[in-house]
Amino acid sequence: MKFELKKDKYMLYLISIPLVLSLFISLGALFIDATAAPDVEILIIFITYGIIIYMLYSFYQKSYYLLDEDHLKIQFGFIRFKIDYTQITNIKEASNWWSSLSLSKERVAIYKNGRLWNYLGPLDRDLFIKELKKKVKAFNNIDF
Repeated sequence: MKFELKKDKYMLYLISIPLVLSLFISLGALFIDATAAPDVEILIIFITYGIIIYMLYSFYQKSYYLLDEDHLKIQFGFIRFKIDYTQITNIKEASNWWSSLSLSKERVAIYKNGRLWNYLGPLDRDLFIKELKKKVKAFNNIDF
């Protein structure tokens, strides 16, 4: 079963506003003294920001969680993880701002081998928790 990420608007603003401001500041600093701004520096700035924008685009457009037969697959942009259901020891609702594989404040805390592993932010958190608990219970015989 595939779950899309919940994408809060505040996350888009939290990421894009500093990015746009820093781009303008970088370009402004180069053009204060136009004779001292070689084309190579401008090119490096645009390439760097292009890479950052592509990464952010991939996080927003190419991210999902997949409950497979024997493991949880996480695709977060170009980042991929697999966790065997046998390693998951607890699943809890969470709400925080910590950095994680989520674009929402409403999250699911995943515990791996008894320790907090990461936070996930599926669009339908309740259904995700219900389905993930079923899968984990089938492999671990853990009663949540």
